[in-house]
Amino acid sequence: MLALCEFNTGRAIALSERYLHEIDETEFSPLKIGESYLVYGLKFIFDRIDYLVCASGQNPMWAPSSLFKLVDTRIPDNWEICMTKSNSDFALLYDTFKIDCVIGYPSLTNNYSHYIGLLERSIDELQRFFEEKHRADAWWDLTVQECTFVLNASGTELKELFDVINRERVSLSEHNSVTSSIKPQSVKVTNNNGALLWERSTPTLAEWGEVWMPSDIEDRLKKGQYQYVNGETSDTITVVFTPYGGLDFNITFNKINGLVIGKPSEAR
Repeated sequence: MLALCEFNTGRAIALSERYLHEIDETEFSPLKIGESYLVYGLKFIFDRIDYLVCASGQNPMWAPSSLFKLVDTRIPDNWEICMTKSNSDFALLYDTFKIDCVIGYPSLTNNYSHYIGLLERSIDELQRFFEEKHRADAWWDLTVQECTFVLNASGTELKELFDVINRERVSLSEHNSVTSSIKPQSVKVTNNNGALLWERSTPTLAEWGEVWMPSDIEDRLKKGQYQYVNGETSDTITVVFTPYGGLDFNITFNKINGLVIGKPSEAR
């Protein structure tokens, strides 16, 4: 599903649908009017539908569908449905917020800890979301390719096209090996072919959170230095960063897109 953002404040939510106590001034500030967002999940609150979306460089968020115009209704074929009232793990959503249905990728509908973890910004659950996002984004790109090229393709061209698409689909389930390069002021990650995947400078104030907050923390972050890789999985890389004049902290990055996962923690 692809949704075009037309509003980003609570003013667009009908008074009868403000079940989560939104007001006119409620801001959905990461969303930009005029930009389109893929939808990674749906939840139903009475007669209202919320979309799970993710603005560029941000963590995922739920936003009312009244902020958007739906421009494409196709969904990934692995989506599932959870009726919260009849599911003991999810029943609290119905009892507390009257959320009676959640639809989306399997972890969203089968794992209550994942659903709550997205709201609480759990490192593990955000990582799981970005893995699902990567798969959904790749699926969408392939879907668009199919629609674009099939229109005027000959029989031979179609066979060649679908051979390529099938190979790419297989590769979606495989993690490319990457190489990290640590410099005092940046972290750089390349794939196994040497192509740059992403490069990040010192963390922003928003990414830093409140783990250590002297009055001049913003300046200390800019003058800080990355030290070394302190851990790595198939999906994440953890790098030790030292703010100027401070202690060592672990910062975990998503290998796919370079986003910071969760908040820094003191390195032991």
